[in-house]
Amino acid sequence: MSYVCPTGATRNPRTGHSINAPNNKLNYISGVLTPQDATIDTQANALLLSYWNSKFKAAVPNRWYPLPVCSDYAAKNQENIEIPSPYTGNKLVRLGKNGIQFILDVNPIESTELMKLNGKAYSFFGYDPNGNIEGICTDGTILKPRKCLSVNVYVKEPEKDVPQYTYIDIIFAETSLYNDYRRVFNPTTEAIVDWNPADSFDGVHAVVLSVVGNWSATGGVVRAVFENSGEPCTVLTAPDFYIAGKTISTAVPVVGGDGGSYTIASTGLVTLEEIDLQPTATIACTTLKLESTGGVPFTIPL
Repeated sequence: MSYVCPTGATRNPRTGHSINAPNNKLNYISGVLTPQDATIDTQANALLLSYWNSKFKAAVPNRWYPLPVCSDYAAKNQENIEIPSPYTGNKLVRLGKNGIQFILDVNPIESTELMKLNGKAYSFFGYDPNGNIEGICTDGTILKPRKCLSVNVYVKEPEKDVPQYTYIDIIFAETSLYNDYRRVFNPTTEAIVDWNPADSFDGVHAVVLSVVGNWSATGGVVRAVFENSGEPCTVLTAPDFYIAGKTISTAVPVVGGDGGSYTIASTGLVTLEEIDLQPTATIACTTLKLESTGGVPFTIPL
């Protein structure tokens, strides 16, 4: 089922319920942190996985960050503030802020990367176990994420024989806007799309480069491994590498290796050069989003 909540454009309530679709909206299991002013221009684009992937690969500060699926979840909602009145009923002064806590079972390297989210301003698209993605729409067309008042990532000392979990606490900035204008859509049930954010959303993977052996004016060997695991990065091609002012004609995996070492062929290399990867958005691989941790220098013997 894919359904859209009313935009709140009219205040006339319609309370018929006998032929309504069932409610399959559950708690968030993960989501996407975005810049605070992020928008999706149409629901058609919101249903395209390619659209989301283009945002995940965008250059900082416009990049969107998909979070891991949580191991556990807790609501962090505040109570509404009311003034009691014995004669006229309680007066609502302020709606309490809504919030969530994700509990993640991730390794220390991924946990450290998540902590780099601290200290920045975000908005948030959340999704639930049924694939429902939720945002806010005030005009019937443009979908916006929920603005965050705070995003805090931290760890606690683990209990005995229990993994050390990473916690993400999110407090949302507005309550009434969400109540009136929330919108839910589900790409898992659309005939033209059929994908689920829980197993389709993935962020950028860091790749560490290192120079192997001696280089010459016509090239040399560079090694590429994933920062998180140390596993070889085997999906790179010649256009993915970059040496300023030079053309890389081929990048061929070293014969007999594990696929993570590449023989680079170029021309006109001089005494001191640096090899790096192209920006994330232009790397040819479509199965993973890749980003270099930084270029590495190499020297040409005189």
